[in-house]
Amino acid sequence: MSIRIQNISKSWGSFQALKDISLNVNDGELVALLGPSGSGKTTLLRIVAGLEQANTGEIFLHDVNATRHHVRRRQVGFVFQHYAVFRHMSVFENIAFGLRVRSRKTRPAEAEIERRVQELLHLVHLEEYAQRMPDQLSGGQRQRVALARALAVEPKMLLLDEPFGALDARVRQELRRWLRTLQKELGLTTIIVTHDQEEAMEVADRIVIMNNGHLEQEGAPEVLWDRPGSPFVFDFLGHSNLLTGTASKGLAQLPGFVVETGNVPEGGRVRVGLRSFDIKVWLDRSSPCILKHISPFGDLMRLQVQLPDRSELTVQMPRRSSLLRGVAEGVNVHVEPTRAYLFPETAGEFQNEVVLLPDSRLTEHLQHTKGSALVES
Repeated sequence: MSIRIQNISKSWGSFQALKDISLNVNDGELVALLGPSGSGKTTLLRIVAGLEQANTGEIFLHDVNATRHHVRRRQVGFVFQHYAVFRHMSVFENIAFGLRVRSRKTRPAEAEIERRVQELLHLVHLEEYAQRMPDQLSGGQRQRVALARALAVEPKMLLLDEPFGALDARVRQELRRWLRTLQKELGLTTIIVTHDQEEAMEVADRIVIMNNGHLEQEGAPEVLWDRPGSPFVFDFLGHSNLLTGTASKGLAQLPGFVVETGNVPEGGRVRVGLRSFDIKVWLDRSSPCILKHISPFGDLMRLQVQLPDRSELTVQMPRRSSLLRGVAEGVNVHVEPTRAYLFPETAGEFQNEVVLLPDSRLTEHLQHTKGSALVES
């Protein structure tokens, strides 16, 4: 089922939760609504489900105007963050609930309910847990029960509101991979709300980034990562640094270092985005930049570099990089970006441009470190 969201706005008193949102979700597509708390993600999801009514705008389901349709008529499977399983019912009865409460005219026969529940237990890998009570399950298993219950009524679309938010990191990773596989097998049109950018990147065909009630940018995960359309999108996608400079003679002078500015007009203001792994540092006692903190994280080193204006830059480098020879907390370090995202200011707004920086200084430095056992390329 395709979903068309057309000019949706929603307010509560003076607070405007959604501001003229328009969005299309294709049949069988998995779209992630991504954004910080309060950006309007859940409100939009509830309006699509029919649990809330918009002040203005329309919802079309498979090209049928469903704006005034009751939630039951929309044939929605809804899964919330906090499981919402019935504690007094077994796993089997939880999944069967949506089928048993149908009117006598539409309720399947008991044999059909049994068949459908067994099929779903197999689908969510809980066959051996059919007679267990929810308190006997892990959080991940309870969320699978909630998903199976949503699927039992054979919905036309699946809406997920932070479904893994209450689970620990490892279980979240396992479940989102499983969800992605399941969704593709079923071909079910799905919208998932999340504030976790890694989760959205892993499961979604397309990501819609929301901010302060409006749609900031939408696109495939790799497009948003490579071509963020605003400083907000760049910063929200994580592992990033945002600095402000002014273009002069093809360069933006930033605290402690410079970057090329490409086509930015002379004297123009520019926001410079640097991802933490697109920066190299090495020992340089003449540099005004100081390494304030260094910590290992698996095969990476995370570094906090204090710039001359006392702002800080986050850097991630391989632990075994030869560039880190002699580097310790408190030493002066040279800062060398290898890629920058430029957001030149035009008419009061920052636009997007990506600049790959020349690596001449990095190459020159590496020529002096060839004697090490492991030299970073």
